[in-house]
Amino acid sequence: MFLIMWYGGVPSCMGVIAVFAFNLEFKAVLAEIKNGMYRPTSYLLAKSMLEIPFIFLLGAAAISASAYGVSGYVLPSSTRLHEICLLAPS
Repeated sequence: MFLIMWYGGVPSCMGVIAVFAFNLEFKAVLAEIKNGMYRPTSYLLAKSMLEIPFIFLLGAAAISASAYGVSGYVLPSSTRLHEICLLAPS
């Protein structure tokens, strides 16, 4: 139950921060488009190409890190962390 609340609650709290950041960016982009620095289509294309890979990477990192800590997942005995560290070359 806590895991479900964690996955639902944390992203919604981050939305408050995102709204503030998007508002600031929107004002800056609107002024730059008005001044003729670039067109809206070129801005959207560049922004999409930059952010889409980062969104997938951030999503995978957020889900995997919290899933181990919150759900109490224990690694199988054959892949314990201390065994991996001992086998790693110095």
